[in-house]
Amino acid sequence: MDRKDWAAVRTVESVLRGRLVAVFVVCLGGGTGEGCVRFFLQKAREVGNKAIILVVTIPHSSEGAEKRKNALGLLKALEPMADALYTVDYDDSWYATLTEVYQEADRKIIEFTDSLLGMVLRRCMITFDFNDFRTFLQFPTPSKHIDFFMLVGSLDFLRKEVKDWWKKLPAKYSSADEVAMAVFSIENADWSDDKETTEAMDVVHECCLQLPPDAEGKWGIYPDETLPPHQFRLRVFTKCKR
Repeated sequence: MDRKDWAAVRTVESVLRGRLVAVFVVCLGGGTGEGCVRFFLQKAREVGNKAIILVVTIPHSSEGAEKRKNALGLLKALEPMADALYTVDYDDSWYATLTEVYQEADRKIIEFTDSLLGMVLRRCMITFDFNDFRTFLQFPTPSKHIDFFMLVGSLDFLRKEVKDWWKKLPAKYSSADEVAMAVFSIENADWSDDKETTEAMDVVHECCLQLPPDAEGKWGIYPDETLPPHQFRLRVFTKCKR
């Protein structure tokens, strides 16, 4: 390794060192990202990052069967190097053009990353902290994959949508019994209305009631002044038993 290479290594180490959480976003199937990701994951572990999150995209079938197969194989090889995985599969999109597919993937990645890190970075009014965050990531399941969806609307809308909320998860969840652990966060601009607060907690309680007896659930309440009056945001993270 020459002097320039050593300088690059030191730069990467300096960026990663001292961080609680490291998040890496990689488009699998492309040479540049795939060539770097192993190195970055390894360095994140070496410098002591407490949580390492890998967010990946899987190529669309139209990009070639071999490219997609190689990407899935690499994902399997990378999984042991991370604490958690979030996957955006272009084949899951209903959009007609690749441009729309890519835009949707970008939105999903941004929403997931902002939501997951926000549970730690944003001020939580009740019950969720970094230890809870790590407990969720390290909860023992066959896969390190995290699944996620988000709902925004009135309390009436949320009450309707959380009935059988597990049906909004990927097809691998054949029922709520497939959920090993779930985290629910609910947000509102103003938590001073006792009636609305009670009703919002009822929404979270309804979500928890649908978990199987052997599943673990955690939840948090967050203020978000960007939300319009009487609008709530519910974020749901799960890990699957399969």
